[in-house]
Formats: sequence, C-alpha cells, structure tokens
Amino acid sequence: MITQSSPSKQLKSKSENFGIKILHYEELKYELIDFRQYFHAVLQELNQDKDIDLYIPLRSKKYEEINSQDLFTHVKSFLDDDNKCILILLGDYGSGKTTFLKFIMKTLVKHVWNQVCFQGYHF
Repeated sequence: MITQSSPSKQLKSKSENFGIKILHYEELKYELIDFRQYFHAVLQELNQDKDIDLYIPLRSKKYEEINSQDLFTHVKSFLDDDNKCILILLGDYGSGKTTFLKFIMKTLVKHVWNQVCFQGYHF
C-alpha cells in the first residue's frame, strides 16, 4: 500500500502482521529498484579518475550570445527545465568535454547518493 503521508511505526507494524507493507511514495522509489551497488561502483570508478581532480570549470554560451556563464550552471538549468530535451556540448579537441561530463556524472551520482542516505538508506 502506498500513501502520501508518512505512516506511523505502529501502523506499519500492525499492517505487516497481516502481510501488508505500507510505504510513503518517496520510499517506493528506493524499493522498486536498488541502485546502491551501481552508484557505489560508479563512484569508485570516478574517484580513481585523476582527471576529475584536475577539472577546471568551463565557460559556455548559447549560440550567438556574447556573455558566457559557468558550464555546470548552464547544464544544471537545462536539466531542471522540463521543456528542454536536447543539449549539444561542442568544443575543440582537448578542451575538457569528456572531463566535464565525468565531473557532472560524479556530481549527480553524489547528489542522488546523499538523498538516499538522507532517507535512511546507506551505501
């Protein structure tokens, strides 16, 4: 059973006696698929990559714009916008595109990791 409000421990305990599991809808996300092992492996691999430790924040600008902004800020606002679906990252060879993508992957995985740990699930 899924609920929008957090069920009390007493209610959870009584329902489990009848074979019923009550979850808050936020808990359901972590019960459906357990990504902890995958995130752990990704973070281990990214932590061993020394390029990420040398990452220097890149600047970006939209096509035909004059002012540039931090690339991470630009990508984060893109990811937060439900109306956008394509982001193209262009740059010269060796300009840091791959290192940036590793950096943002590590940042996003750590963010999810911290959210899961905050919910009482620990890696």
